[in-house]
Amino acid sequence: MAFDPKQPRPRAQREQPRRVVGGVKLLKIEPDERHWAAQRWLRLLDDIAEGEVVRNGLEYAQLGQTRNIEVLSGMVEGLVQGRQQRAYRVRLALAPISPAGWDRIANAIIEDSSLAAPLLTGQLPRHIEEVFPAADVTLFPVDIHAIHPTCACGVPEGVWCKHAVCTARMLSDAFHRDPLLIFRLRGQDVEDLLERLRRRRAAQGSVLGVSPAYAPHINLPAESIPASLEASLDTFWTGDMAASDRIDTSPRKVSPSHALLRRLGPSTFAQARFPLVGLLASCYDDIAASVWRNLQGEPDDDESASEFDTPN
Repeated sequence: MAFDPKQPRPRAQREQPRRVVGGVKLLKIEPDERHWAAQRWLRLLDDIAEGEVVRNGLEYAQLGQTRNIEVLSGMVEGLVQGRQQRAYRVRLALAPISPAGWDRIANAIIEDSSLAAPLLTGQLPRHIEEVFPAADVTLFPVDIHAIHPTCACGVPEGVWCKHAVCTARMLSDAFHRDPLLIFRLRGQDVEDLLERLRRRRAAQGSVLGVSPAYAPHINLPAESIPASLEASLDTFWTGDMAASDRIDTSPRKVSPSHALLRRLGPSTFAQARFPLVGLLASCYDDIAASVWRNLQGEPDDDESASEFDTPN
Protein backbone atom coordinates (compact mmCIF):
# COMPACT_ATOMS: atom_id res chain seq x y z
CA MET A 1 0.00 0.00 0.00
CA ALA A 2 1.37 3.42 -1.03
CA PHE A 3 2.21 5.92 1.67
CA ASP A 4 -0.51 8.52 2.15
CA PRO A 5 1.02 11.85 3.26
CA LYS A 6 -2.34 12.91 4.73
CA GLN A 7 -2.26 10.09 7.28
CA PRO A 8 -0.01 10.41 10.36
CA ARG A 9 2.86 7.99 10.52
CA PRO A 10 2.62 5.39 13.29
CA ARG A 11 4.93 6.12 16.20
CA ALA A 12 7.55 3.54 16.98
CA GLN A 13 7.13 1.83 20.36
CA ARG A 14 9.73 2.73 22.96
CA GLU A 15 11.78 -0.23 24.09
CA GLN A 16 12.32 1.15 27.59
CA PRO A 17 9.95 3.06 29.88
CA ARG A 18 10.34 6.80 30.20
CA ARG A 19 12.85 7.77 32.83
CA VAL A 20 11.39 9.10 36.07
CA VAL A 21 13.15 11.81 38.04
CA GLY A 22 12.43 11.74 41.76
CA GLY A 23 10.47 8.48 41.68
CA VAL A 24 10.01 6.15 44.64
CA LYS A 25 13.11 3.96 44.93
CA LEU A 26 13.41 0.42 46.22
CA LEU A 27 15.02 -0.05 49.61
CA LYS A 28 18.52 -1.46 49.36
CA ILE A 29 18.24 -4.13 52.04
CA GLU A 30 18.47 -7.90 52.02
CA PRO A 31 15.19 -9.88 51.92
CA ASP A 32 15.77 -11.43 55.36
CA GLU A 33 16.36 -7.96 56.84
CA ARG A 34 12.88 -6.78 55.93
CA HIS A 35 10.11 -6.46 58.48
CA TRP A 36 8.04 -9.61 58.69
CA ALA A 37 5.00 -7.71 57.39
CA ALA A 38 6.94 -6.70 54.28
CA GLN A 39 8.08 -10.28 53.73
CA ARG A 40 4.54 -11.58 54.17
CA TRP A 41 3.20 -9.21 51.51
CA LEU A 42 6.07 -9.91 49.12
CA ARG A 43 5.36 -13.64 49.17
CA LEU A 44 1.96 -12.97 47.63
CA LEU A 45 3.65 -12.01 44.36
CA ASP A 46 4.88 -15.58 43.98
CA ASP A 47 1.27 -16.62 43.31
CA ILE A 48 0.96 -14.54 40.12
CA ALA A 49 1.09 -17.03 37.26
CA GLU A 50 2.42 -14.76 34.51
CA GLY A 51 6.16 -15.02 35.01
CA GLU A 52 7.10 -12.41 32.40
CA VAL A 53 4.63 -9.92 33.86
CA VAL A 54 6.19 -10.35 37.27
CA ARG A 55 9.72 -9.96 35.90
CA ASN A 56 8.79 -6.78 34.02
CA GLY A 57 6.96 -5.36 37.03
CA LEU A 58 9.90 -6.02 39.34
CA GLU A 59 12.20 -4.41 36.76
CA TYR A 60 9.96 -1.30 36.75
CA ALA A 61 10.22 -1.18 40.54
CA GLN A 62 14.00 -1.54 40.33
CA LEU A 63 14.24 1.28 37.77
CA GLY A 64 12.22 3.61 40.03
CA GLN A 65 9.24 3.98 37.69
CA THR A 66 6.80 4.57 40.56
CA ARG A 67 5.93 8.25 40.76
CA ASN A 68 3.67 7.92 43.79
CA ILE A 69 2.10 5.26 46.00
CA GLU A 70 -0.54 5.78 48.69
CA VAL A 71 -2.24 3.37 51.07
CA LEU A 72 -5.94 4.11 51.56
CA SER A 73 -8.79 2.31 53.25
CA GLY A 74 -9.28 -0.95 51.35
CA MET A 75 -6.97 -0.06 48.46
CA VAL A 76 -3.54 1.00 47.30
CA GLU A 77 -3.17 3.62 44.60
CA GLY A 78 0.00 3.96 42.58
CA LEU A 79 1.20 6.07 39.67
CA VAL A 80 3.62 4.11 37.49
CA GLN A 81 5.43 5.57 34.49
CA GLY A 82 5.60 3.32 31.43
CA ARG A 83 6.52 3.96 27.82
CA GLN A 84 3.72 6.44 27.17
CA GLN A 85 3.76 10.15 27.95
CA ARG A 86 1.27 9.86 30.82
CA ALA A 87 1.87 7.62 33.81
CA TYR A 88 -0.59 4.79 34.48
CA ARG A 89 -2.83 4.96 37.54
CA VAL A 90 -2.95 1.62 39.34
CA ARG A 91 -5.34 0.48 42.03
CA LEU A 92 -5.01 -2.65 44.16
CA ALA A 93 -8.29 -3.24 46.00
CA LEU A 94 -8.64 -5.44 49.07
CA ALA A 95 -11.91 -5.97 50.94
CA PRO A 96 -11.71 -4.00 54.22
CA ILE A 97 -12.65 -5.55 57.54
CA SER A 98 -16.05 -4.39 58.78
CA PRO A 99 -16.34 -2.01 61.76
CA ALA A 100 -17.94 -4.82 63.79
CA GLY A 101 -14.97 -7.02 62.97
CA TRP A 102 -12.54 -4.35 64.10
CA ASP A 103 -14.48 -4.04 67.36
CA ARG A 104 -13.90 -7.74 68.06
CA ILE A 105 -10.25 -7.43 67.07
CA ALA A 106 -9.73 -4.41 69.35
CA ASN A 107 -11.33 -6.30 72.25
CA ALA A 108 -8.97 -9.22 71.69
CA ILE A 109 -5.95 -6.92 71.51
CA ILE A 110 -6.77 -5.03 74.69
CA GLU A 111 -7.01 -8.31 76.61
CA ASP A 112 -3.45 -9.22 75.63
CA SER A 113 -0.88 -6.78 76.98
CA SER A 114 1.83 -8.35 74.78
CA LEU A 115 -0.11 -6.99 71.80
CA ALA A 116 -1.47 -3.70 73.12
CA ALA A 117 1.81 -2.41 74.55
CA PRO A 118 3.87 -2.79 71.32
CA LEU A 119 1.07 -1.33 69.19
CA LEU A 120 0.87 1.76 71.40
CA THR A 121 4.59 2.31 70.75
CA GLY A 122 4.22 1.94 66.97
CA GLN A 123 5.35 -1.69 66.65
CA LEU A 124 3.56 -4.57 64.93
CA PRO A 125 4.14 -7.82 66.86
CA ARG A 126 4.23 -10.96 64.77
CA HIS A 127 1.59 -12.80 66.82
CA ILE A 128 -0.94 -10.00 66.12
CA GLU A 129 -2.36 -12.30 63.45
CA GLU A 130 -3.64 -14.68 66.12
CA VAL A 131 -6.48 -12.33 67.14
CA PHE A 132 -7.93 -11.85 63.65
CA PRO A 133 -9.73 -15.23 63.49
CA ALA A 134 -11.96 -13.78 66.23
CA ALA A 135 -13.47 -11.66 63.44
CA ASP A 136 -13.37 -14.53 60.89
CA VAL A 137 -10.73 -12.67 58.84
CA THR A 138 -6.97 -12.59 58.36
CA LEU A 139 -4.67 -9.59 58.66
CA PHE A 140 -2.92 -10.29 55.35
CA PRO A 141 -4.62 -11.80 52.30
CA VAL A 142 -4.55 -15.58 52.18
CA ASP A 143 -3.56 -15.55 48.51
CA ILE A 144 -3.22 -13.24 45.52
CA HIS A 145 -6.84 -13.81 44.47
CA ALA A 146 -8.01 -11.61 47.37
CA ILE A 147 -6.37 -8.60 45.70
CA HIS A 148 -8.24 -7.01 42.76
CA PRO A 149 -5.91 -5.02 40.45
CA THR A 150 -6.99 -2.38 37.94
CA CYS A 151 -4.73 -0.32 35.71
CA ALA A 152 -5.21 2.44 33.15
CA CYS A 153 -2.89 0.66 30.70
CA GLY A 154 -5.83 -1.19 29.16
CA VAL A 155 -5.66 -4.68 30.67
CA PRO A 156 -9.01 -6.11 31.86
CA GLU A 157 -9.98 -5.50 35.47
CA GLY A 158 -8.66 -8.19 37.76
CA VAL A 159 -5.71 -9.01 35.48
CA TRP A 160 -2.20 -8.38 36.75
CA CYS A 161 -0.02 -6.18 34.53
CA LYS A 162 3.56 -5.08 35.10
CA HIS A 163 2.38 -1.73 36.48
CA ALA A 164 0.23 -3.47 39.11
CA VAL A 165 3.10 -5.80 40.01
CA CYS A 166 5.39 -2.78 40.37
CA THR A 167 2.90 -1.12 42.73
CA ALA A 168 2.54 -4.30 44.80
CA ARG A 169 6.33 -4.57 45.05
CA MET A 170 6.66 -0.97 46.24
CA LEU A 171 3.96 -1.60 48.84
CA SER A 172 6.26 -4.17 50.44
CA ASP A 173 8.80 -1.40 51.03
CA ALA A 174 6.05 0.79 52.49
CA PHE A 175 5.21 -1.97 54.99
CA HIS A 176 8.88 -2.18 55.95
CA ARG A 177 8.97 1.54 56.70
CA ASP A 178 5.61 1.56 58.51
CA PRO A 179 4.14 -1.91 59.24
CA LEU A 180 1.01 -0.39 60.79
CA LEU A 181 -0.11 0.65 57.30
CA ILE A 182 -1.62 -2.82 56.98
CA PHE A 183 -4.36 -1.67 59.37
CA ARG A 184 -5.27 1.22 57.08
CA LEU A 185 -5.33 -1.12 54.09
CA ARG A 186 -7.79 -3.34 55.95
CA GLY A 187 -10.09 -0.40 56.67
CA GLN A 188 -8.94 0.77 60.10
CA ASP A 189 -7.08 4.04 60.57
CA VAL A 190 -4.04 3.51 62.78
CA GLU A 191 -4.56 6.59 64.95
CA ASP A 192 -8.20 5.68 65.51
CA LEU A 193 -7.25 2.14 66.55
CA LEU A 194 -4.57 3.35 68.96
CA GLU A 195 -6.94 5.92 70.45
CA ARG A 196 -9.52 3.16 70.89
CA LEU A 197 -6.95 1.02 72.68
CA ARG A 198 -5.99 3.89 74.98
CA ARG A 199 -9.62 4.59 75.87
CA ARG A 200 -10.40 0.95 76.57
CA ARG A 201 -7.32 0.57 78.71
CA ALA A 202 -8.32 3.68 80.67
CA ALA A 203 -11.91 2.44 81.03
CA GLN A 204 -10.71 -0.98 82.08
CA GLY A 205 -8.43 0.55 84.66
CA SER A 206 -11.24 2.68 86.12
CA VAL A 207 -13.58 -0.33 86.38
CA LEU A 208 -10.95 -2.45 88.06
CA GLY A 209 -10.00 0.37 90.38
CA VAL A 210 -6.42 0.44 89.20
CA SER A 211 -4.37 3.32 90.54
CA PRO A 212 -0.75 4.22 89.94
CA ALA A 213 1.71 2.67 92.39
CA TYR A 214 3.53 5.97 92.74
CA ALA A 215 1.81 9.35 92.69
CA PRO A 216 4.46 11.99 91.94
CA HIS A 217 4.38 15.21 93.94
CA ILE A 218 5.48 18.33 92.10
CA ASN A 219 6.50 21.43 94.00
CA LEU A 220 5.13 24.36 92.00
CA PRO A 221 5.93 28.02 92.67
CA ALA A 222 3.16 29.87 94.45
CA GLU A 223 2.50 32.30 91.57
CA SER A 224 1.76 29.40 89.21
CA ILE A 225 -0.98 27.92 91.41
CA PRO A 226 -4.41 29.27 90.34
CA ALA A 227 -6.71 30.85 92.89
CA SER A 228 -9.65 28.83 94.20
CA LEU A 229 -13.10 29.20 92.64
CA GLU A 230 -14.47 31.00 95.68
CA ALA A 231 -11.71 33.59 95.44
CA SER A 232 -12.30 34.12 91.70
CA LEU A 233 -16.08 34.62 91.60
CA ASP A 234 -15.81 38.35 90.80
CA THR A 235 -13.56 37.78 87.77
CA PHE A 236 -14.60 34.26 86.76
CA TRP A 237 -16.57 35.30 83.66
CA THR A 238 -14.24 38.11 82.61
CA GLY A 239 -11.05 36.14 82.92
CA ASP A 240 -7.49 37.33 83.06
CA MET A 241 -7.00 39.51 79.96
CA ALA A 242 -3.25 39.64 80.51
CA ALA A 243 -3.13 35.85 80.55
CA SER A 244 -5.14 35.65 77.33
CA ASP A 245 -2.44 37.67 75.57
CA ARG A 246 0.04 34.95 76.42
CA ILE A 247 -2.01 32.25 74.71
CA ASP A 248 -0.46 31.16 71.43
CA THR A 249 -3.16 31.45 68.75
CA SER A 250 -0.86 31.13 65.74
CA PRO A 251 -2.23 28.78 63.07
CA ARG A 252 -0.93 25.22 62.97
CA LYS A 253 -1.33 22.28 60.70
CA VAL A 254 -3.98 19.82 61.86
CA SER A 255 -2.74 16.41 62.99
CA PRO A 256 -3.96 13.88 62.15
CA SER A 257 -5.23 15.16 58.81
CA HIS A 258 -8.80 14.59 57.61
CA ALA A 259 -10.04 13.83 61.12
CA LEU A 260 -13.72 13.88 60.10
CA LEU A 261 -13.17 11.54 57.14
CA ARG A 262 -11.14 9.21 59.33
CA ARG A 263 -14.01 9.09 61.80
CA LEU A 264 -16.65 8.50 59.11
CA GLY A 265 -14.68 5.77 57.36
CA PRO A 266 -15.18 4.48 53.79
CA SER A 267 -18.15 5.58 51.71
CA THR A 268 -21.26 3.44 52.07
CA PHE A 269 -22.21 3.89 48.41
CA ALA A 270 -21.31 0.49 47.01
CA GLN A 271 -21.81 1.45 43.35
CA ALA A 272 -20.26 4.92 43.55
CA ARG A 273 -18.60 6.00 40.33
CA PHE A 274 -15.97 8.13 42.05
CA PRO A 275 -14.09 7.58 45.35
CA LEU A 276 -16.16 9.94 47.50
CA VAL A 277 -13.77 9.97 50.46
CA GLY A 278 -10.81 10.72 48.21
CA LEU A 279 -12.65 13.57 46.50
CA LEU A 280 -13.64 15.10 49.83
CA ALA A 281 -10.06 14.77 51.07
CA SER A 282 -8.82 16.63 47.99
CA CYS A 283 -11.40 19.39 48.57
CA TYR A 284 -10.33 19.72 52.22
CA ASP A 285 -6.67 19.89 51.16
CA ASP A 286 -7.41 22.64 48.63
CA ILE A 287 -9.35 24.65 51.21
CA ALA A 288 -6.61 24.21 53.82
CA ALA A 289 -3.95 25.24 51.30
CA SER A 290 -5.91 28.38 50.37
CA VAL A 291 -6.44 29.37 54.01
CA TRP A 292 -2.80 28.75 54.82
CA ARG A 293 -1.62 30.90 51.91
CA ASN A 294 -3.92 33.73 53.00
CA LEU A 295 -2.56 33.52 56.55
CA GLN A 296 0.98 33.68 55.22
CA GLY A 297 0.14 36.62 52.95
CA GLU A 298 0.86 34.61 49.79
CA PRO A 299 -1.11 34.90 46.53
CA ASP A 300 -3.98 32.44 46.37
CA ASP A 301 -3.69 30.98 42.91
CA ASP A 302 -3.42 27.53 41.35
CA GLU A 303 0.30 27.91 40.68
CA SER A 304 1.25 28.46 44.32
CA ALA A 305 3.05 25.54 45.90
CA SER A 306 2.02 24.43 49.36
CA GLU A 307 2.93 21.65 51.73
CA PHE A 308 -0.78 20.88 51.87
CA ASP A 309 -0.96 20.11 48.14
CA THR A 310 -1.49 16.48 47.23
CA PRO A 311 0.83 14.88 44.63
CA ASN A 312 -0.48 14.53 41.06
